[in-house]
Amino acid sequence: MDIAGPIIVVFVCLAVMMLSGHLIAFALAVTGLVLIYTFAGGAAMAAMAVDKIYHTFDSYVFMAVPMYIFMGELILRSRLGDDLYTGMAAWLGRLPGGLVQTNVASCAMFAAISGSSAATAATIGTVAYPQQTQRGYDSQLVLGSLSGSGTLGLLIPPSLSLLIYGGLVGESIGKLFMGGMIPGIMMAIIFMLYLGIRCSLQPHLVPPKKEEAVSWKTKLMSFRLVWPIVFLMMVILGGIYMGVMTPTEAAGVGGIAALAIMAGKRRLSWPTLRDSLLGTARTSAMLFFVIMGAMVLSFGLTCTGMPRQLASIVLAFDVPRLVIFMMICLMYLGLGCLMGAIEMMVMTLAIVYPVILALGFDSVWFGVVLTMLIEEAQITPPVGFNLFVLHGITKRPISEIVKGSIPYFFMLLVGVGLLYAFPQLVLWLPNTMITPMG
Repeated sequence: MDIAGPIIVVFVCLAVMMLSGHLIAFALAVTGLVLIYTFAGGAAMAAMAVDKIYHTFDSYVFMAVPMYIFMGELILRSRLGDDLYTGMAAWLGRLPGGLVQTNVASCAMFAAISGSSAATAATIGTVAYPQQTQRGYDSQLVLGSLSGSGTLGLLIPPSLSLLIYGGLVGESIGKLFMGGMIPGIMMAIIFMLYLGIRCSLQPHLVPPKKEEAVSWKTKLMSFRLVWPIVFLMMVILGGIYMGVMTPTEAAGVGGIAALAIMAGKRRLSWPTLRDSLLGTARTSAMLFFVIMGAMVLSFGLTCTGMPRQLASIVLAFDVPRLVIFMMICLMYLGLGCLMGAIEMMVMTLAIVYPVILALGFDSVWFGVVLTMLIEEAQITPPVGFNLFVLHGITKRPISEIVKGSIPYFFMLLVGVGLLYAFPQLVLWLPNTMITPMG
């Protein structure tokens, strides 16, 4: 089959549906149905698409999505993020850049129990921004650090994007989670180095007087504020790495542990539990509807043979695979200006994934690289979600948040380049897992 027809149908349908204001999930599903009825035999194939969706969601992997979201909702409403920030400030406040360094470290640690970029930026931003601006820190510097560091919520496991990627392509969730660990830590270190160097070269961005020195006794006492986050990290990531739990089981255990911590701190109430459950239902429903729409589109594309033919065409070009990889990166950076991270990923996987495998790239490696690319969508105008989250919290102009986020956009690109040059940054930890599960 000539792929020109399906390509035209996809672009026209998506453009018409999205420009007319329809939800992305509905636009994806309608485009897929148009493909099926136009090129792939109509009602019988549409029934097969419904069956595929049912069997995909009737899986052990996707059970983990609402459980990780529930854990994040509980943490978000328990003020553990406030405790984490206060505890980290005691240790990092004297570094070059002062409390802005605490933003990166706190976001990195909160990401290890959140799985959401927006939740990470919102939780740490709520407590960090007012404190730091009142102390005289440059507003744009603070906003940029929160927006950029918030993206770690999608990279450091448990990551919703890695979970959904693994469920859609059939890759081990445990390996994907472990694959995101070192790149996530690497990006946090790069962000902190950048802040330290910039604040040393431009001291006017931070208060002239350094943060007060904190005694070792106070630092050690600060662990009582941080231990719940550390405990949850050890339970979830340690259990997965040691092969004690699957990622789905770790999600359930993490939710129960979060409830126990909140009860122990006397922060568990019926309104908190109710709001957490409602937030979980809303977020899970939104994600699942987007995935369902993307699966209809993916099935329609597969029926037309477009992914297979595109992979053959790409391989026929006599160009280095680096060039093709860079073209894929540019495509995702462009899409990041138009749609959200998860929507972008699930919409394109049906086309891009066969090309990636045909070029000989590792599936786990690509899942982490793809997550880093879609992280950039979180800080790319006009639809970068982190930008609007921080705008809602701080009431600062979007333009100011965008300017502060620009360095992090380029640092994430550097991170993608490092992963391309040194793929073992992703693959080493998954290959050392005792019993890969998930």
